[in-house]
Amino acid sequence: MFGFLQPLILSTPISLGGLGLDTQAIGLILGISGITSGVCQVILFAPLHLRFGTKAIFMGALSIHFIVFLSWPLMSFLAKRAGKVDAGVITVLVIQQATSAFVTMGVSEYFVVTACLRI
Repeated sequence: MFGFLQPLILSTPISLGGLGLDTQAIGLILGISGITSGVCQVILFAPLHLRFGTKAIFMGALSIHFIVFLSWPLMSFLAKRAGKVDAGVITVLVIQQATSAFVTMGVSEYFVVTACLRI
């Protein structure tokens, strides 16, 4: 759901609860998010899996998933208050994207490992 809602919220005008970004900024954010997610999976997956295991990573990802979704109303509030996307909104956006990268890694890893165990 996050992947579908993110471009909509990023493009919706500030007056309607979004961030009012143009397509170029949205593409940049989504591109950086995808690269960050991939790099996190390549660098962090194996060490985290060896240290904590599948279930702990999955539960950790689920437990911080709320940060991803609660970031949108916070960014909307900050953007409306400032009348534009300012440093506060960008800070929350960066935190949201970093959290999303971990959540994606944790959830994806769980389904890959459990699927492999069924084979």
